[in-house]
Amino acid sequence: MSRAAGADQLLQCSNAGFGTCAQWWNKPSERPTAASGRLIPRDVFARLVAMPSREEIVDIHNMCACSHIRMASRAVTRFYDEALRSSGLKGTQFVLLAAIEAGEAASITDLAELIDIERTTLVRNLQLLRKEGLVAPEKGMNGRQRPTLTKQGVETLEAALPLWRQAQSEIEERLGYGSWQVTRRRLGELRKAVG
Repeated sequence: MSRAAGADQLLQCSNAGFGTCAQWWNKPSERPTAASGRLIPRDVFARLVAMPSREEIVDIHNMCACSHIRMASRAVTRFYDEALRSSGLKGTQFVLLAAIEAGEAASITDLAELIDIERTTLVRNLQLLRKEGLVAPEKGMNGRQRPTLTKQGVETLEAALPLWRQAQSEIEERLGYGSWQVTRRRLGELRKAVG
């Protein structure tokens, strides 16, 4: 039985008013048969109707939001990592140091929410920055700890800032400033839509 025939059988199952294929399969007179007239085993039939076509597989590659966003994210991350290389920071570390220095987070949990990162991932990143002498814990409100930049952390951030500005300008130049603003807004909308 071809995949199309299998799909037709499944459609017949649905149109006949059976809630599941299992219910439909239990009606011996309506079980699918191969060209030879032999009954198709249930597991074989299930695989036939579940197999995607080549066009569907190509569509996954061409249209999948997750795939395209991850590819773009990796490319942009590589771009900023390369731009910041001489500062000794990666793009993600630079953004984290800047978020800490902004002082808007009263705790590690607040900081995780501010930059939209898993708390456990943030803690691991903070531990690495602490080993490098860039951040230190500080008592925040209600006795909660919050990270703060050390003198070395502030100096590192300041040294990296011109490199980041250059990279940011280059991104805006390549895309066009207006296009970047639209992209940034759309990414925000996407985060809200799936969040």
